[in-house]
Amino acid sequence: MQIDRRVLPKLLVGAVCLLSGGCGWEQKAVFPSPSRKYSVRLEQPVPTNGWGLRAVLQSKDKEAVVYEIKGDAFLDFAEVAWGRNEQSFALITCGTPRLQMAYDISTQKQIPFAGMRESISNQIRKGYVVPENVTKETVLEWICSPGVEAAFRTRYPKSIPR
Repeated sequence: MQIDRRVLPKLLVGAVCLLSGGCGWEQKAVFPSPSRKYSVRLEQPVPTNGWGLRAVLQSKDKEAVVYEIKGDAFLDFAEVAWGRNEQSFALITCGTPRLQMAYDISTQKQIPFAGMRESISNQIRKGYVVPENVTKETVLEWICSPGVEAAFRTRYPKSIPR
């Protein structure tokens, strides 16, 4: 069997990526703060997005990984809500695994999600067409229902998995 010489370099890069555990991370969605002082960037590994997920908090002069999982990770939906004075944020995702986290920027630590539940529910209601029968108490479950993933992919086309 002969291998086309144009394909060989791609095969070699692919093999190196597979053997080394990946070839970096690619941006899937970015959620800027209202003032644009901060943003939360969701990334997944290249070449296979299902190998992980991480959330990166970025400011003008630095960035920090605030969440990372390696292994099976499938991003079907994500949203970020910013706290008062942009000193905290909440992040919710659907897929595998499902994530609900809140983070205090000044202490650089996770904080209880419950304190930001209402903020993120309101953010989802602002950004998506939520059916009338979905209450503020059930909106965080609704985002993981069929059909919502398509709306997320429309807003964040880079989130479509490889």
